[in-house]
Amino acid sequence: MDIEKILDIVRKTLLKTGKSDDLSGITAETDLLAEGYIDSLSLMQVMLQVERHFGVSVPATHLGGTRTSSARRIAEMISNLRHDT
Repeated sequence: MDIEKILDIVRKTLLKTGKSDDLSGITAETDLLAEGYIDSLSLMQVMLQVERHFGVSVPATHLGGTRTSSARRIAEMISNLRHDT
């Protein structure tokens, strides 16, 4: 799974929404919600872009919580969704 692409999507979304100026601290392990980089609306925007890029549909039950807390966790979730189909 391309974690760097997910990080790119996160950063571009945050720049577009103006949610954060300093994106240098975001790594694959950064807890995006807990560290205040994204809110629930930004998360939805990120996940929409992830769905489009990777060609998957993320169930609403998978949004929020630990499944979408970091780029690495999002990548794991997308990988699992791809294998389930």
